[in-house]
Amino acid sequence: MQPHLVRWQNQYFERGLEIVYVADGRRVSEQTMTDMAAAVPFSIYYDASGAAMDAYAIRAYPTAYIMDVASGKVLWEGIPSFNPPAVEQALLSALGR
Repeated sequence: MQPHLVRWQNQYFERGLEIVYVADGRRVSEQTMTDMAAAVPFSIYYDASGAAMDAYAIRAYPTAYIMDVASGKVLWEGIPSFNPPAVEQALLSALGR
């Protein structure tokens, strides 16, 4: 698990951030995700068939989205481990600083 996801959830939850980790069941076991869910402060959705991955046309792992839940608009998309500071700036922008 990427430690910056845990840090962001802990740091920005009270400002409205909610991380939802979607696990592709074609790549990881349900038991692995059950074990992970006990260790992280955010929600995990186990997508057994990979339907969500297909719907979002995920081509690389890990892919992340910053979304405005009210509108459903994607505000940022990418691989967070490539540049965590840039992702954090996008988070802050989405949260209204």
